[in-house]
Amino acid sequence: MDNDDGADSALLGRLARTLNGPRPWYWAALLGLLLTLPSLDLGWMADDHLLRANLLRDPRLPELQTATWDAFHFFPPPARGTAGIDQGYGVWWAAIDGYARHLRPLAALSHGLELQLWPQQPWLMHLQSALWYAALCGVAAALFRRLMGGWAAGLAVLFYTADYTHGMAAAWIANRNALMAATLGLAALLLHHRARLHGDRPAAVAAPLLLAAGLGAGEVALATAAFLVAHVATLESGNLAQRLRSLAPYLGVGGVWLAAYLAGEFGAHGSGLYLQPSSLAYVQALPTHLLLLLGSELGGAGPDLWPLVELGPRLGLAAVAALALLTAVVALWPILKRQANARFLALGALLSALPLCATCPSSRLALVPGFGLVGLAAMAVAEWRASPAGQRRRVQAVFAVWAGGMHLLLSPLLFLVMVRQSPATEAGIAALVRQIPNEPAVSRQRLIIVNLPDVLYTLYLRAALAGQGQMRAVPQGTYVLGLGTHDLTLTRRDPQTVVVRDPAGFYGQDFSLLLRQADAPMAVGEQVATATATAKVLAARDGVPTEVEFRFGVPLEDASLRWVAWHGDSLLPFAVPAVGATAQLPAQVHPLMQPPRGGR
Repeated sequence: MDNDDGADSALLGRLARTLNGPRPWYWAALLGLLLTLPSLDLGWMADDHLLRANLLRDPRLPELQTATWDAFHFFPPPARGTAGIDQGYGVWWAAIDGYARHLRPLAALSHGLELQLWPQQPWLMHLQSALWYAALCGVAAALFRRLMGGWAAGLAVLFYTADYTHGMAAAWIANRNALMAATLGLAALLLHHRARLHGDRPAAVAAPLLLAAGLGAGEVALATAAFLVAHVATLESGNLAQRLRSLAPYLGVGGVWLAAYLAGEFGAHGSGLYLQPSSLAYVQALPTHLLLLLGSELGGAGPDLWPLVELGPRLGLAAVAALALLTAVVALWPILKRQANARFLALGALLSALPLCATCPSSRLALVPGFGLVGLAAMAVAEWRASPAGQRRRVQAVFAVWAGGMHLLLSPLLFLVMVRQSPATEAGIAALVRQIPNEPAVSRQRLIIVNLPDVLYTLYLRAALAGQGQMRAVPQGTYVLGLGTHDLTLTRRDPQTVVVRDPAGFYGQDFSLLLRQADAPMAVGEQVATATATAKVLAARDGVPTEVEFRFGVPLEDASLRWVAWHGDSLLPFAVPAVGATAQLPAQVHPLMQPPRGGR
């Protein structure tokens, strides 16, 4: 090319020839596998504990014993309502009728099989997930080659395979359902493309079956179905009726899946983080979630810290994402007007992101929308590289260097960081487990945690303890008073009663909303009675309690209660103050916000 000069041009030229090789799926799968191998020693993390307990049917956790195909059932009926609060699967402010249950039979069966074959070898489970990620990269490579061709396709393959937003998804055992669903869904798209553009009848038959398998693996397959709609809208010929008829088999598959989903009461209810797409809360959250999810693939920052930071950092994350998205739109507009495949990638990315915005923004949700977005970034870089220097628009150069440089240079490094960042999620759970003595008395007690840093930890605690072996003592349950990331004041009112004050509000715009909708206020005087204690709201601000009385069924020093409090990075014994006395518990740094420690 005329503008090839110097070492930079030689390097780019060599890269272009490599990426334009004959078998991109081969090296994409190999690279994907190599990038995920550092996850093999991570062990079980977070949801893995509940998933494992569900499938192994530990007699100490009868409430978690579910059918193998129904293992993604984190609040089964015996663990719902007030019973779940006593057991630790909820907190006193949780929606009494809340639940979370996901229809993922194929993913559940894959976990059930490996837990029967090697129940104490999590590295083999991580290896299966790594192989699924390699398969996903291979399928994406084949799709890019058919859609784009040339070295732009190879560049898109490289961008997608080394995309840092995939690191946590590939490293977390319980998230394998997303890898399986994305792989099978994109494979259905690949066959649909062959069927519609090349008249391949076997592919036309197999594609809906693959989508059905993808939906059986996880809800992420719904996002891949959005690319089928984009395919009909942008790449297919014929009148509208003819094009829409090609979607009929997929609509049939989706209809059967939806009927099963509704009949089985799958999904989430009563949560402020899992939103119903038909709700006002989803509509209100959609612009922000969509901005963060799309922006993270186009040069913006990852959205994973969004629930953990205050308003100022949130505004910064949103501003960077908005700037990245605006730059992308301006830079890509000429390509979008000129090329149908670019419109396909853009529309597919936008439509596929919509169902994923029904939960808290996270980089691990970008597996499917990212396919379209990195494809657009690769097309922009390739066009900028091919344009004569005098004809390059400044915004085109900015986007190509910004987004292209991020995906080519920074993203592979961040991928490894995200893989190894996953244990940070487990750090708080591991600290709780370490501090609970393995004594016979523990199995007859209920832990009373004054200031747990994250409500997620109580969901996993008993399952994590049970996972250490049959000889490990597991408490009857866990009862949480407040959040350790807030300043708390605890006053002893009488032998059985304490009053806890949290000026910031007991829950807010973070993971504490997992178990309660933000628009479900609690009134002064409202009571939540369980076998452990009765929580009564004494004061509230904007419907969020700021002062709560906890009256226990026994004296606070009773042997059936074990009081603990979070301090630094440990759970330590807590001495309940004398009647009339007060204890101050200053806010602690959330484990995810603490600097990393050496080793696990």
